[in-house]
Parts: sequence; structure tokens; C-alpha cells
Amino acid sequence: QVPLGIRNALPRAWRSATQQLLCYDWDTHAFYQISLQTKHIEQLPQLNKIAGLTYLPQHDALIYGKIGVSLLYLSETVDLMVYSFQTGK
Repeated sequence: QVPLGIRNALPRAWRSATQQLLCYDWDTHAFYQISLQTKHIEQLPQLNKIAGLTYLPQHDALIYGKIGVSLLYLSETVDLMVYSFQTGK
């Protein structure tokens, strides 16, 4: 057990490439990663407004759903996306 000093957070994935924990803050709806060694927190604004995620350790990438709105059908949409930590895209 490692006390991190963070609150209102939901751990979502272990980023094995950097040994960081990916977390979701349910108060701010923000994603960030935290080092368990140094306790350094890095915000991940590129992951705001996403639904679910799966980490792919062999590619250091995330698969997630991006939430949007369809004006044509007046409904919420979720597009399947991939985010590479190596390229930042």
C-alpha cells in the first residue's frame, strides 16, 4: 500500500512504460498520471471528456471513447480513439 495524498480519484490503468498510475478525478473530470516513486502528478488534458479506456503496454497507448454530440440525430456519440504517449497524438 502506497499513500499518494490524492483524493477523489479513481485509478484507471497502470502505465508500465513509465511506472505511473493513470487516474481520473471525479470532481474535476480530469485525467492525470502520478509516479508512485516521486508522487509527481502530470495532468493529461488531451484525455478530457473520454469514456472508458484500455492501456496497451506493448504500444504505450490508450484506446478510449471520445464523447461528442450528433446534431443530425440529436444524440450523444462516442468515437473510438487511440492515443499514443510516444507521439502525443
